[in-house]
Amino acid sequence: MRDVVALDISTMMPAGEGVNPGGRQLRTSPASAGCGFHITRFGGVPEEKQAPCSGSEACLTSRDLHGAPQTSAATFACFSLLKHTTLSRVNTGNMQESGKKVILITGATSGIGLETARMLARQGWRVILSGRRDADGEEQAQQITAEGGEAIYIHGDVADEDSVKELHEKAIAAWGHLDAAVNNAGISNDAALFADLKTENFRQMLELNVMGVFWSMQHQLRHMESRGFGRIINLASIAGRRGILYQGSYVATKHAVIGMTETAAIEYATKGITVNAIAPGAIKTKILNDAIQAGKYDEESIAAMFPEKRMGDPEDIARTVSYILESPYMTGSVIGVDGGFCA
Repeated sequence: MRDVVALDISTMMPAGEGVNPGGRQLRTSPASAGCGFHITRFGGVPEEKQAPCSGSEACLTSRDLHGAPQTSAATFACFSLLKHTTLSRVNTGNMQESGKKVILITGATSGIGLETARMLARQGWRVILSGRRDADGEEQAQQITAEGGEAIYIHGDVADEDSVKELHEKAIAAWGHLDAAVNNAGISNDAALFADLKTENFRQMLELNVMGVFWSMQHQLRHMESRGFGRIINLASIAGRRGILYQGSYVATKHAVIGMTETAAIEYATKGITVNAIAPGAIKTKILNDAIQAGKYDEESIAAMFPEKRMGDPEDIARTVSYILESPYMTGSVIGVDGGFCA
């Protein structure tokens, strides 16, 4: 039996921006008041001035999950098709016409969302970062552009239905379409025995972790269905696959994310749209690293909970996102990136 260490996982779970490491009630920043909408563009050139994709191997290169060729005979038969297939080779409608892939990532001003944005920008995606921290978001979009990518930042609060609507309207208008979305924003703001969990904290988690994903998926699915193509990836958690001590509210919200993922995957399977989820374990984001440095947690104790005896990095999740985006026959899957925790 695996040893279980009782921890407040509000600093462990990759809930996206807005996580409260102290386990207290979430405080809404002034930037998120009202509709709180802002858009900033950095870099790139107008759509009509983009050079079309030539279809050459240099333009259509792909790699496996680890960035290396698949050489194992045992795995070649299963993965050769996916390995040699990129989004540019799939029937992707308008995406093929523009020669550029566009992705929206929520909770992208730090942690998993930001690392995913950076990695996909390096792979040639046009990246739309979304969050509530304007200064951070604009700075990160500028940095991605300085490194040769194309990025814009849109301020949007996924806990506000009107803001989610405007976010997707502006995101689609920015480059004319969306090919993919990563619904990453979320919070964990309470840690207690189930009977002691606070109703208000649970409501806040429901609004951001569940309703935020629900509203976002609705806009994404409508747009993607109209184009006959789309990739949606939702960030769940090991807490969506197991019960976790003192995290009843958070566990409930992440189970809901997985349920929405699986249902939408079935409903839109013939529409050219795939819907998948990633269930990370303890990921070394800035929030968790700061908590460890402050002495709140011991890194070895956290790592001991996982069969690999280590924590993951944001890059582990970003690589998984990249893999899913290039996997047209994968839908309704919940991929654990957790060092074997849920095995």
